[in-house]
Amino acid sequence: MMTTQSKFGSGNGDNARRRSVVRVRADLRVVIAFKDGDKRPARVLDVSIGGMHVRCDRVPEYGEVVKVVVQLRQSDDWHFLPGAVRWFTSQGFGVGFEGLDETQAAALATFVDQAAA
Repeated sequence: MMTTQSKFGSGNGDNARRRSVVRVRADLRVVIAFKDGDKRPARVLDVSIGGMHVRCDRVPEYGEVVKVVVQLRQSDDWHFLPGAVRWFTSQGFGVGFEGLDETQAAALATFVDQAAA
């Protein structure tokens, strides 16, 4: 896995509020559960504690609420990560996580930290 540093700002030019997020390349098989009940297999291209870049045969709408069903490590439990579609690329779309509970956030942080090491 490869790591990249992404800078995100508040959009108002306040550099003091910018933060650095570790995003790691990943090759994870997941299921995207759409609000209408449709479930599709997908592949994660990269992941951070804030979201993931996903390739799926169904392209959702911007802002669409989805759940990513993922097993972050082979020995780990399955996680249902809630989020919303926040960006699109030629390779897929980005899901920004929203409302993660403590267990989900901790599992995600551990996965990203271990992949970045």
